[in-house]
Amino acid sequence: MIKRVSVVILICILMTGCWDKVEINKRAFVSMVGIDKVPVEDDAEKPEEDETKSEYIVTIAYPNAGLIAGKDGEESKYVYTSKGVNVAEIIDEFNTRLEKTLFLRHAKIIILGKELMKDPKAFREVLDYIERSPKIGRQLHIMIGDKNPDELLKTPVKDEPIVGALIREVMNENRRTAKVTHSNLEYVLKSLQESNCAIISKVTPFEDEYKISGSGIIKDYKLIGELNEADSRNLMYLFNKVQNSIVKVEIDNQIVPIEIMRSHTKLKVEEENNNLVAKFTINSEARIGSHLFDISDPNRDDHYIKEVEKLGEKRLEEEIGRTYNMIKNDYNVDLLQINEKIRKFNPKLWDKISKDWDSIYGNTKVVIKSNLKVRTMGVIK
Repeated sequence: MIKRVSVVILICILMTGCWDKVEINKRAFVSMVGIDKVPVEDDAEKPEEDETKSEYIVTIAYPNAGLIAGKDGEESKYVYTSKGVNVAEIIDEFNTRLEKTLFLRHAKIIILGKELMKDPKAFREVLDYIERSPKIGRQLHIMIGDKNPDELLKTPVKDEPIVGALIREVMNENRRTAKVTHSNLEYVLKSLQESNCAIISKVTPFEDEYKISGSGIIKDYKLIGELNEADSRNLMYLFNKVQNSIVKVEIDNQIVPIEIMRSHTKLKVEEENNNLVAKFTINSEARIGSHLFDISDPNRDDHYIKEVEKLGEKRLEEEIGRTYNMIKNDYNVDLLQINEKIRKFNPKLWDKISKDWDSIYGNTKVVIKSNLKVRTMGVIK
């Protein structure tokens, strides 16, 4: 009896197969997805409130695996577009048009169009699909396209056939520049759930390349404004996400670039005279990028370095303070989640102010304290 059972078990093991497997050469490994909204009117079934139905346009891009392997090929990537009233249905519809089976778990980037970002309901529908779908991986970035996603995904890139991987590398490598804001899927979802706002990176296509700079401000699931490179960089200081940046100061009629090598920001929220004060302390280490070539004088160098440090600290405090107040006064959004910091570390104060948080946040004062230390003047010292 035992032998028979053993034989049956052995047969089951040996004859087991992956009945639903898809060979790797039959998969289309999507690297980028673009989603936008196209407003359409349904005259036959027009709602009483005269609303428009949401029709989505979804674009996918996946690399030419043969070209990557060194085989001949004209196209570095394949781009397909489809429309529909539901993102899940559109993704499924692609499989009726393509020879290969879509595989979205390797997607690096999802680019959202500005038309979509202007419609809170449509944006929430798309976010809900992204969050729920088991087909989509978690390690991806959400971005805003400076042009419509369909046009953006078709932009040829001379250096990298896997465009999604290229953009994700720039997004992940915060040592390159502080001008790139960090908007991975986890942050966007968490920030919207906790503070009803978020910051999302912006990507702009050119003739044969992409530029990732600037960002969009989301509030109540709607795009309400955009930040330029300088303001995005200043915001990254407040987020404690800066590892490499440049601050320019003028000394002796010479523009001197200060290269930030590392930076660390601490936030402390206090109540002073019935007003909330957000205190940011920014400790940075830097080197002098360049100045006038001259004969070295140790005494002059020490004085020069102290002067550069002083000017650099002042410049950072002014610029970062200006960005904080602009975001607070013009958009009234708590991108830095100060409310969550108060709720977690000072629950008694939060119970006191939580009901009127929007108005209280608008009157919040900010104090920026920058401590800049120049460690070197380059490879010469």
